[in-house]
Amino acid sequence: MAHHAKTTERGYGAAWRKIRKSKLATNPLCEACSRRGVVSVAALVHHKDHDQFNNSIDNLESLCNDCHERHHAGERFGHVGAKMKPDVGLDGYPTSPGHPWSDNN
Repeated sequence: MAHHAKTTERGYGAAWRKIRKSKLATNPLCEACSRRGVVSVAALVHHKDHDQFNNSIDNLESLCNDCHERHHAGERFGHVGAKMKPDVGLDGYPTSPGHPWSDNN
């Protein structure tokens, strides 16, 4: 059975909860949605560089659940660090040429 590190060991202890609360109070809307002209309430604080110990304000981004999942889904498809964008266009087809269902594959 794999050992799972405790929340504090992964960088998400009391200090993180305080930082997260402050970030969401300062930026309560999803920053990725806002860049697309969409208003959505943020639920999570994301580490842009994926280092959960780098809590520099420049490294943190308030995101809604959908944008956070979209970002990590991109990683699962091999697009680490790719700019976040909607996965599906208004026509219902994938917008990313690297998406497994894309006609470009």
